[in-house]
Amino acid sequence: MPAHESLEDTASDILAKAMNGLKLSPSLIAEQTGASEEDIRECLKAEIENTMWDTVSQVLRLDSQKLKKIAESPGCTPLELPKSLHLLILPFGPFTANAYALVDENSRECLFFDAGTQPNEFFEFLNDHELKPKAMLLTHICIDHVSAIPELLKKYPEMELYAPAKEAYEGSQPVDESFEYSFGKFTITTAEVPGHTKGGMCYYIQGLSQPAAIVGDSLYKGSIGKIRLPDYIAALEVMREKILTLPAETLICPGHGPVSTVADEIINNPFF
Repeated sequence: MPAHESLEDTASDILAKAMNGLKLSPSLIAEQTGASEEDIRECLKAEIENTMWDTVSQVLRLDSQKLKKIAESPGCTPLELPKSLHLLILPFGPFTANAYALVDENSRECLFFDAGTQPNEFFEFLNDHELKPKAMLLTHICIDHVSAIPELLKKYPEMELYAPAKEAYEGSQPVDESFEYSFGKFTITTAEVPGHTKGGMCYYIQGLSQPAAIVGDSLYKGSIGKIRLPDYIAALEVMREKILTLPAETLICPGHGPVSTVADEIINNPFF
């Protein structure tokens, strides 16, 4: 099974996302800290011996100790997923994007969560496991998560398609927080987590040996997706309230990078 062995974001990436969200430039951080802009730019390289590290982290509302831990050790040990949940790592230029498959062993059907960039990996997965796709559920509408849909629907026109109600995709059925989907022994419910996009959805899967939350590009292991909506702080609070309050053992399955757990993110994510 494929797995990620390093975090999606470096410490420098995390600092940049916090600056973008708070709309702070190096010069504005320098004004708030009394340091020179040159010193701030050096600190933003995320070298842990820099004496401004704690001060800049505080201005950016990041936990400096958690951030230092990521800077010191950006690698990770992949988590083992429950038997019926599969991770598909899909190419996206020099990067990758994640999709997930939930398999019902009795019907030999599966649900896909997000559609990645090209269909071949989906076709290979279906062929290798002798499955039929029952439905595709989208966490959000971005090119790296929906590009394979036309080819998948061309080959499997009976496949149901669901997308966030605020981000409708042509031919999709709308998903909001009242959505509930039963699939074999599994139950899927939703939470709206706007931030990266205006209607991003989290799908919470119960019935696995370990519950899982498919979170799209809202939350990553040790980081977050880029928040594009104006209210950065509100977007963080939504993640805290709707994702990090799930049971501690819940798997966090993001749109990029490695799988984590709610407990790990509470302990290790610098944004919380």
